[in-house]
Amino acid sequence: MSYDGWIKWHRKSLDNPLFRDPAGWHLWEYCCLKANHEPHKVLFKGEPMVVNRGQFLFGRHQAAADIGIPAGSIHRKMKLLENLEMLSIQTSNKFSIVTIRNYDKYQAEISEGEQQSEQQMSNKRASSEHQVSTNKNDKNEKKRNTDARSKKTRSKQEDIYRISYDLETYRFKGITKEDIQRWVDTYPAVNIEFQLKKAEEWLRANPKKRKQNYLSFLNNWFSKAQQWGGDIPSNQPGEHLKEL
Repeated sequence: MSYDGWIKWHRKSLDNPLFRDPAGWHLWEYCCLKANHEPHKVLFKGEPMVVNRGQFLFGRHQAAADIGIPAGSIHRKMKLLENLEMLSIQTSNKFSIVTIRNYDKYQAEISEGEQQSEQQMSNKRASSEHQVSTNKNDKNEKKRNTDARSKKTRSKQEDIYRISYDLETYRFKGITKEDIQRWVDTYPAVNIEFQLKKAEEWLRANPKKRKQNYLSFLNNWFSKAQQWGGDIPSNQPGEHLKEL
């Protein structure tokens, strides 16, 4: 028997008194799943026979092994299903055939209207999934842009606070050769080496006037020196600058 395909299950099943009987309901589900959806020819002990739509060959011991319910309970629950007119059982000295009552009513082929409705639902789901996917992509793109801006901001902040002043050595720390060259190009009339030493001595003499942004402090210092006429007509960074 092939187990491909599916069966319908109506919400009215919640009102079925058997629904509150876990073992009985599990057995009912098993019977519905075992029933043929079309006539099927089988061999039983070497003899060919046809099992019709909505029917299946039943053995309580096999059912017990399949769903994990004792064989004695299987027998009692099958009788209960028969009394509830949910199925019928034809028993011979060789086998039992179970017939699901109203099988064609509940497992009828999908009508044209149902197909259209199903197609509409499928299209709606596809459209919704596409919209969700689009929104998710937009959110991901927005997050990437936000992360990139945050990373750029962090990098800029790290660069701003890279330069510090050591209160033990009274020297600037974190100044790079690129900083030196940029100051030389920006303030051509200023002796950068000399002004750095003046700034260090000023901070040493004024320990309570420590700065948070020494990059900004030094740019302001060099700018004022440039405005006051500078120190030299041209300058080159000396050995003191190379060690910073």
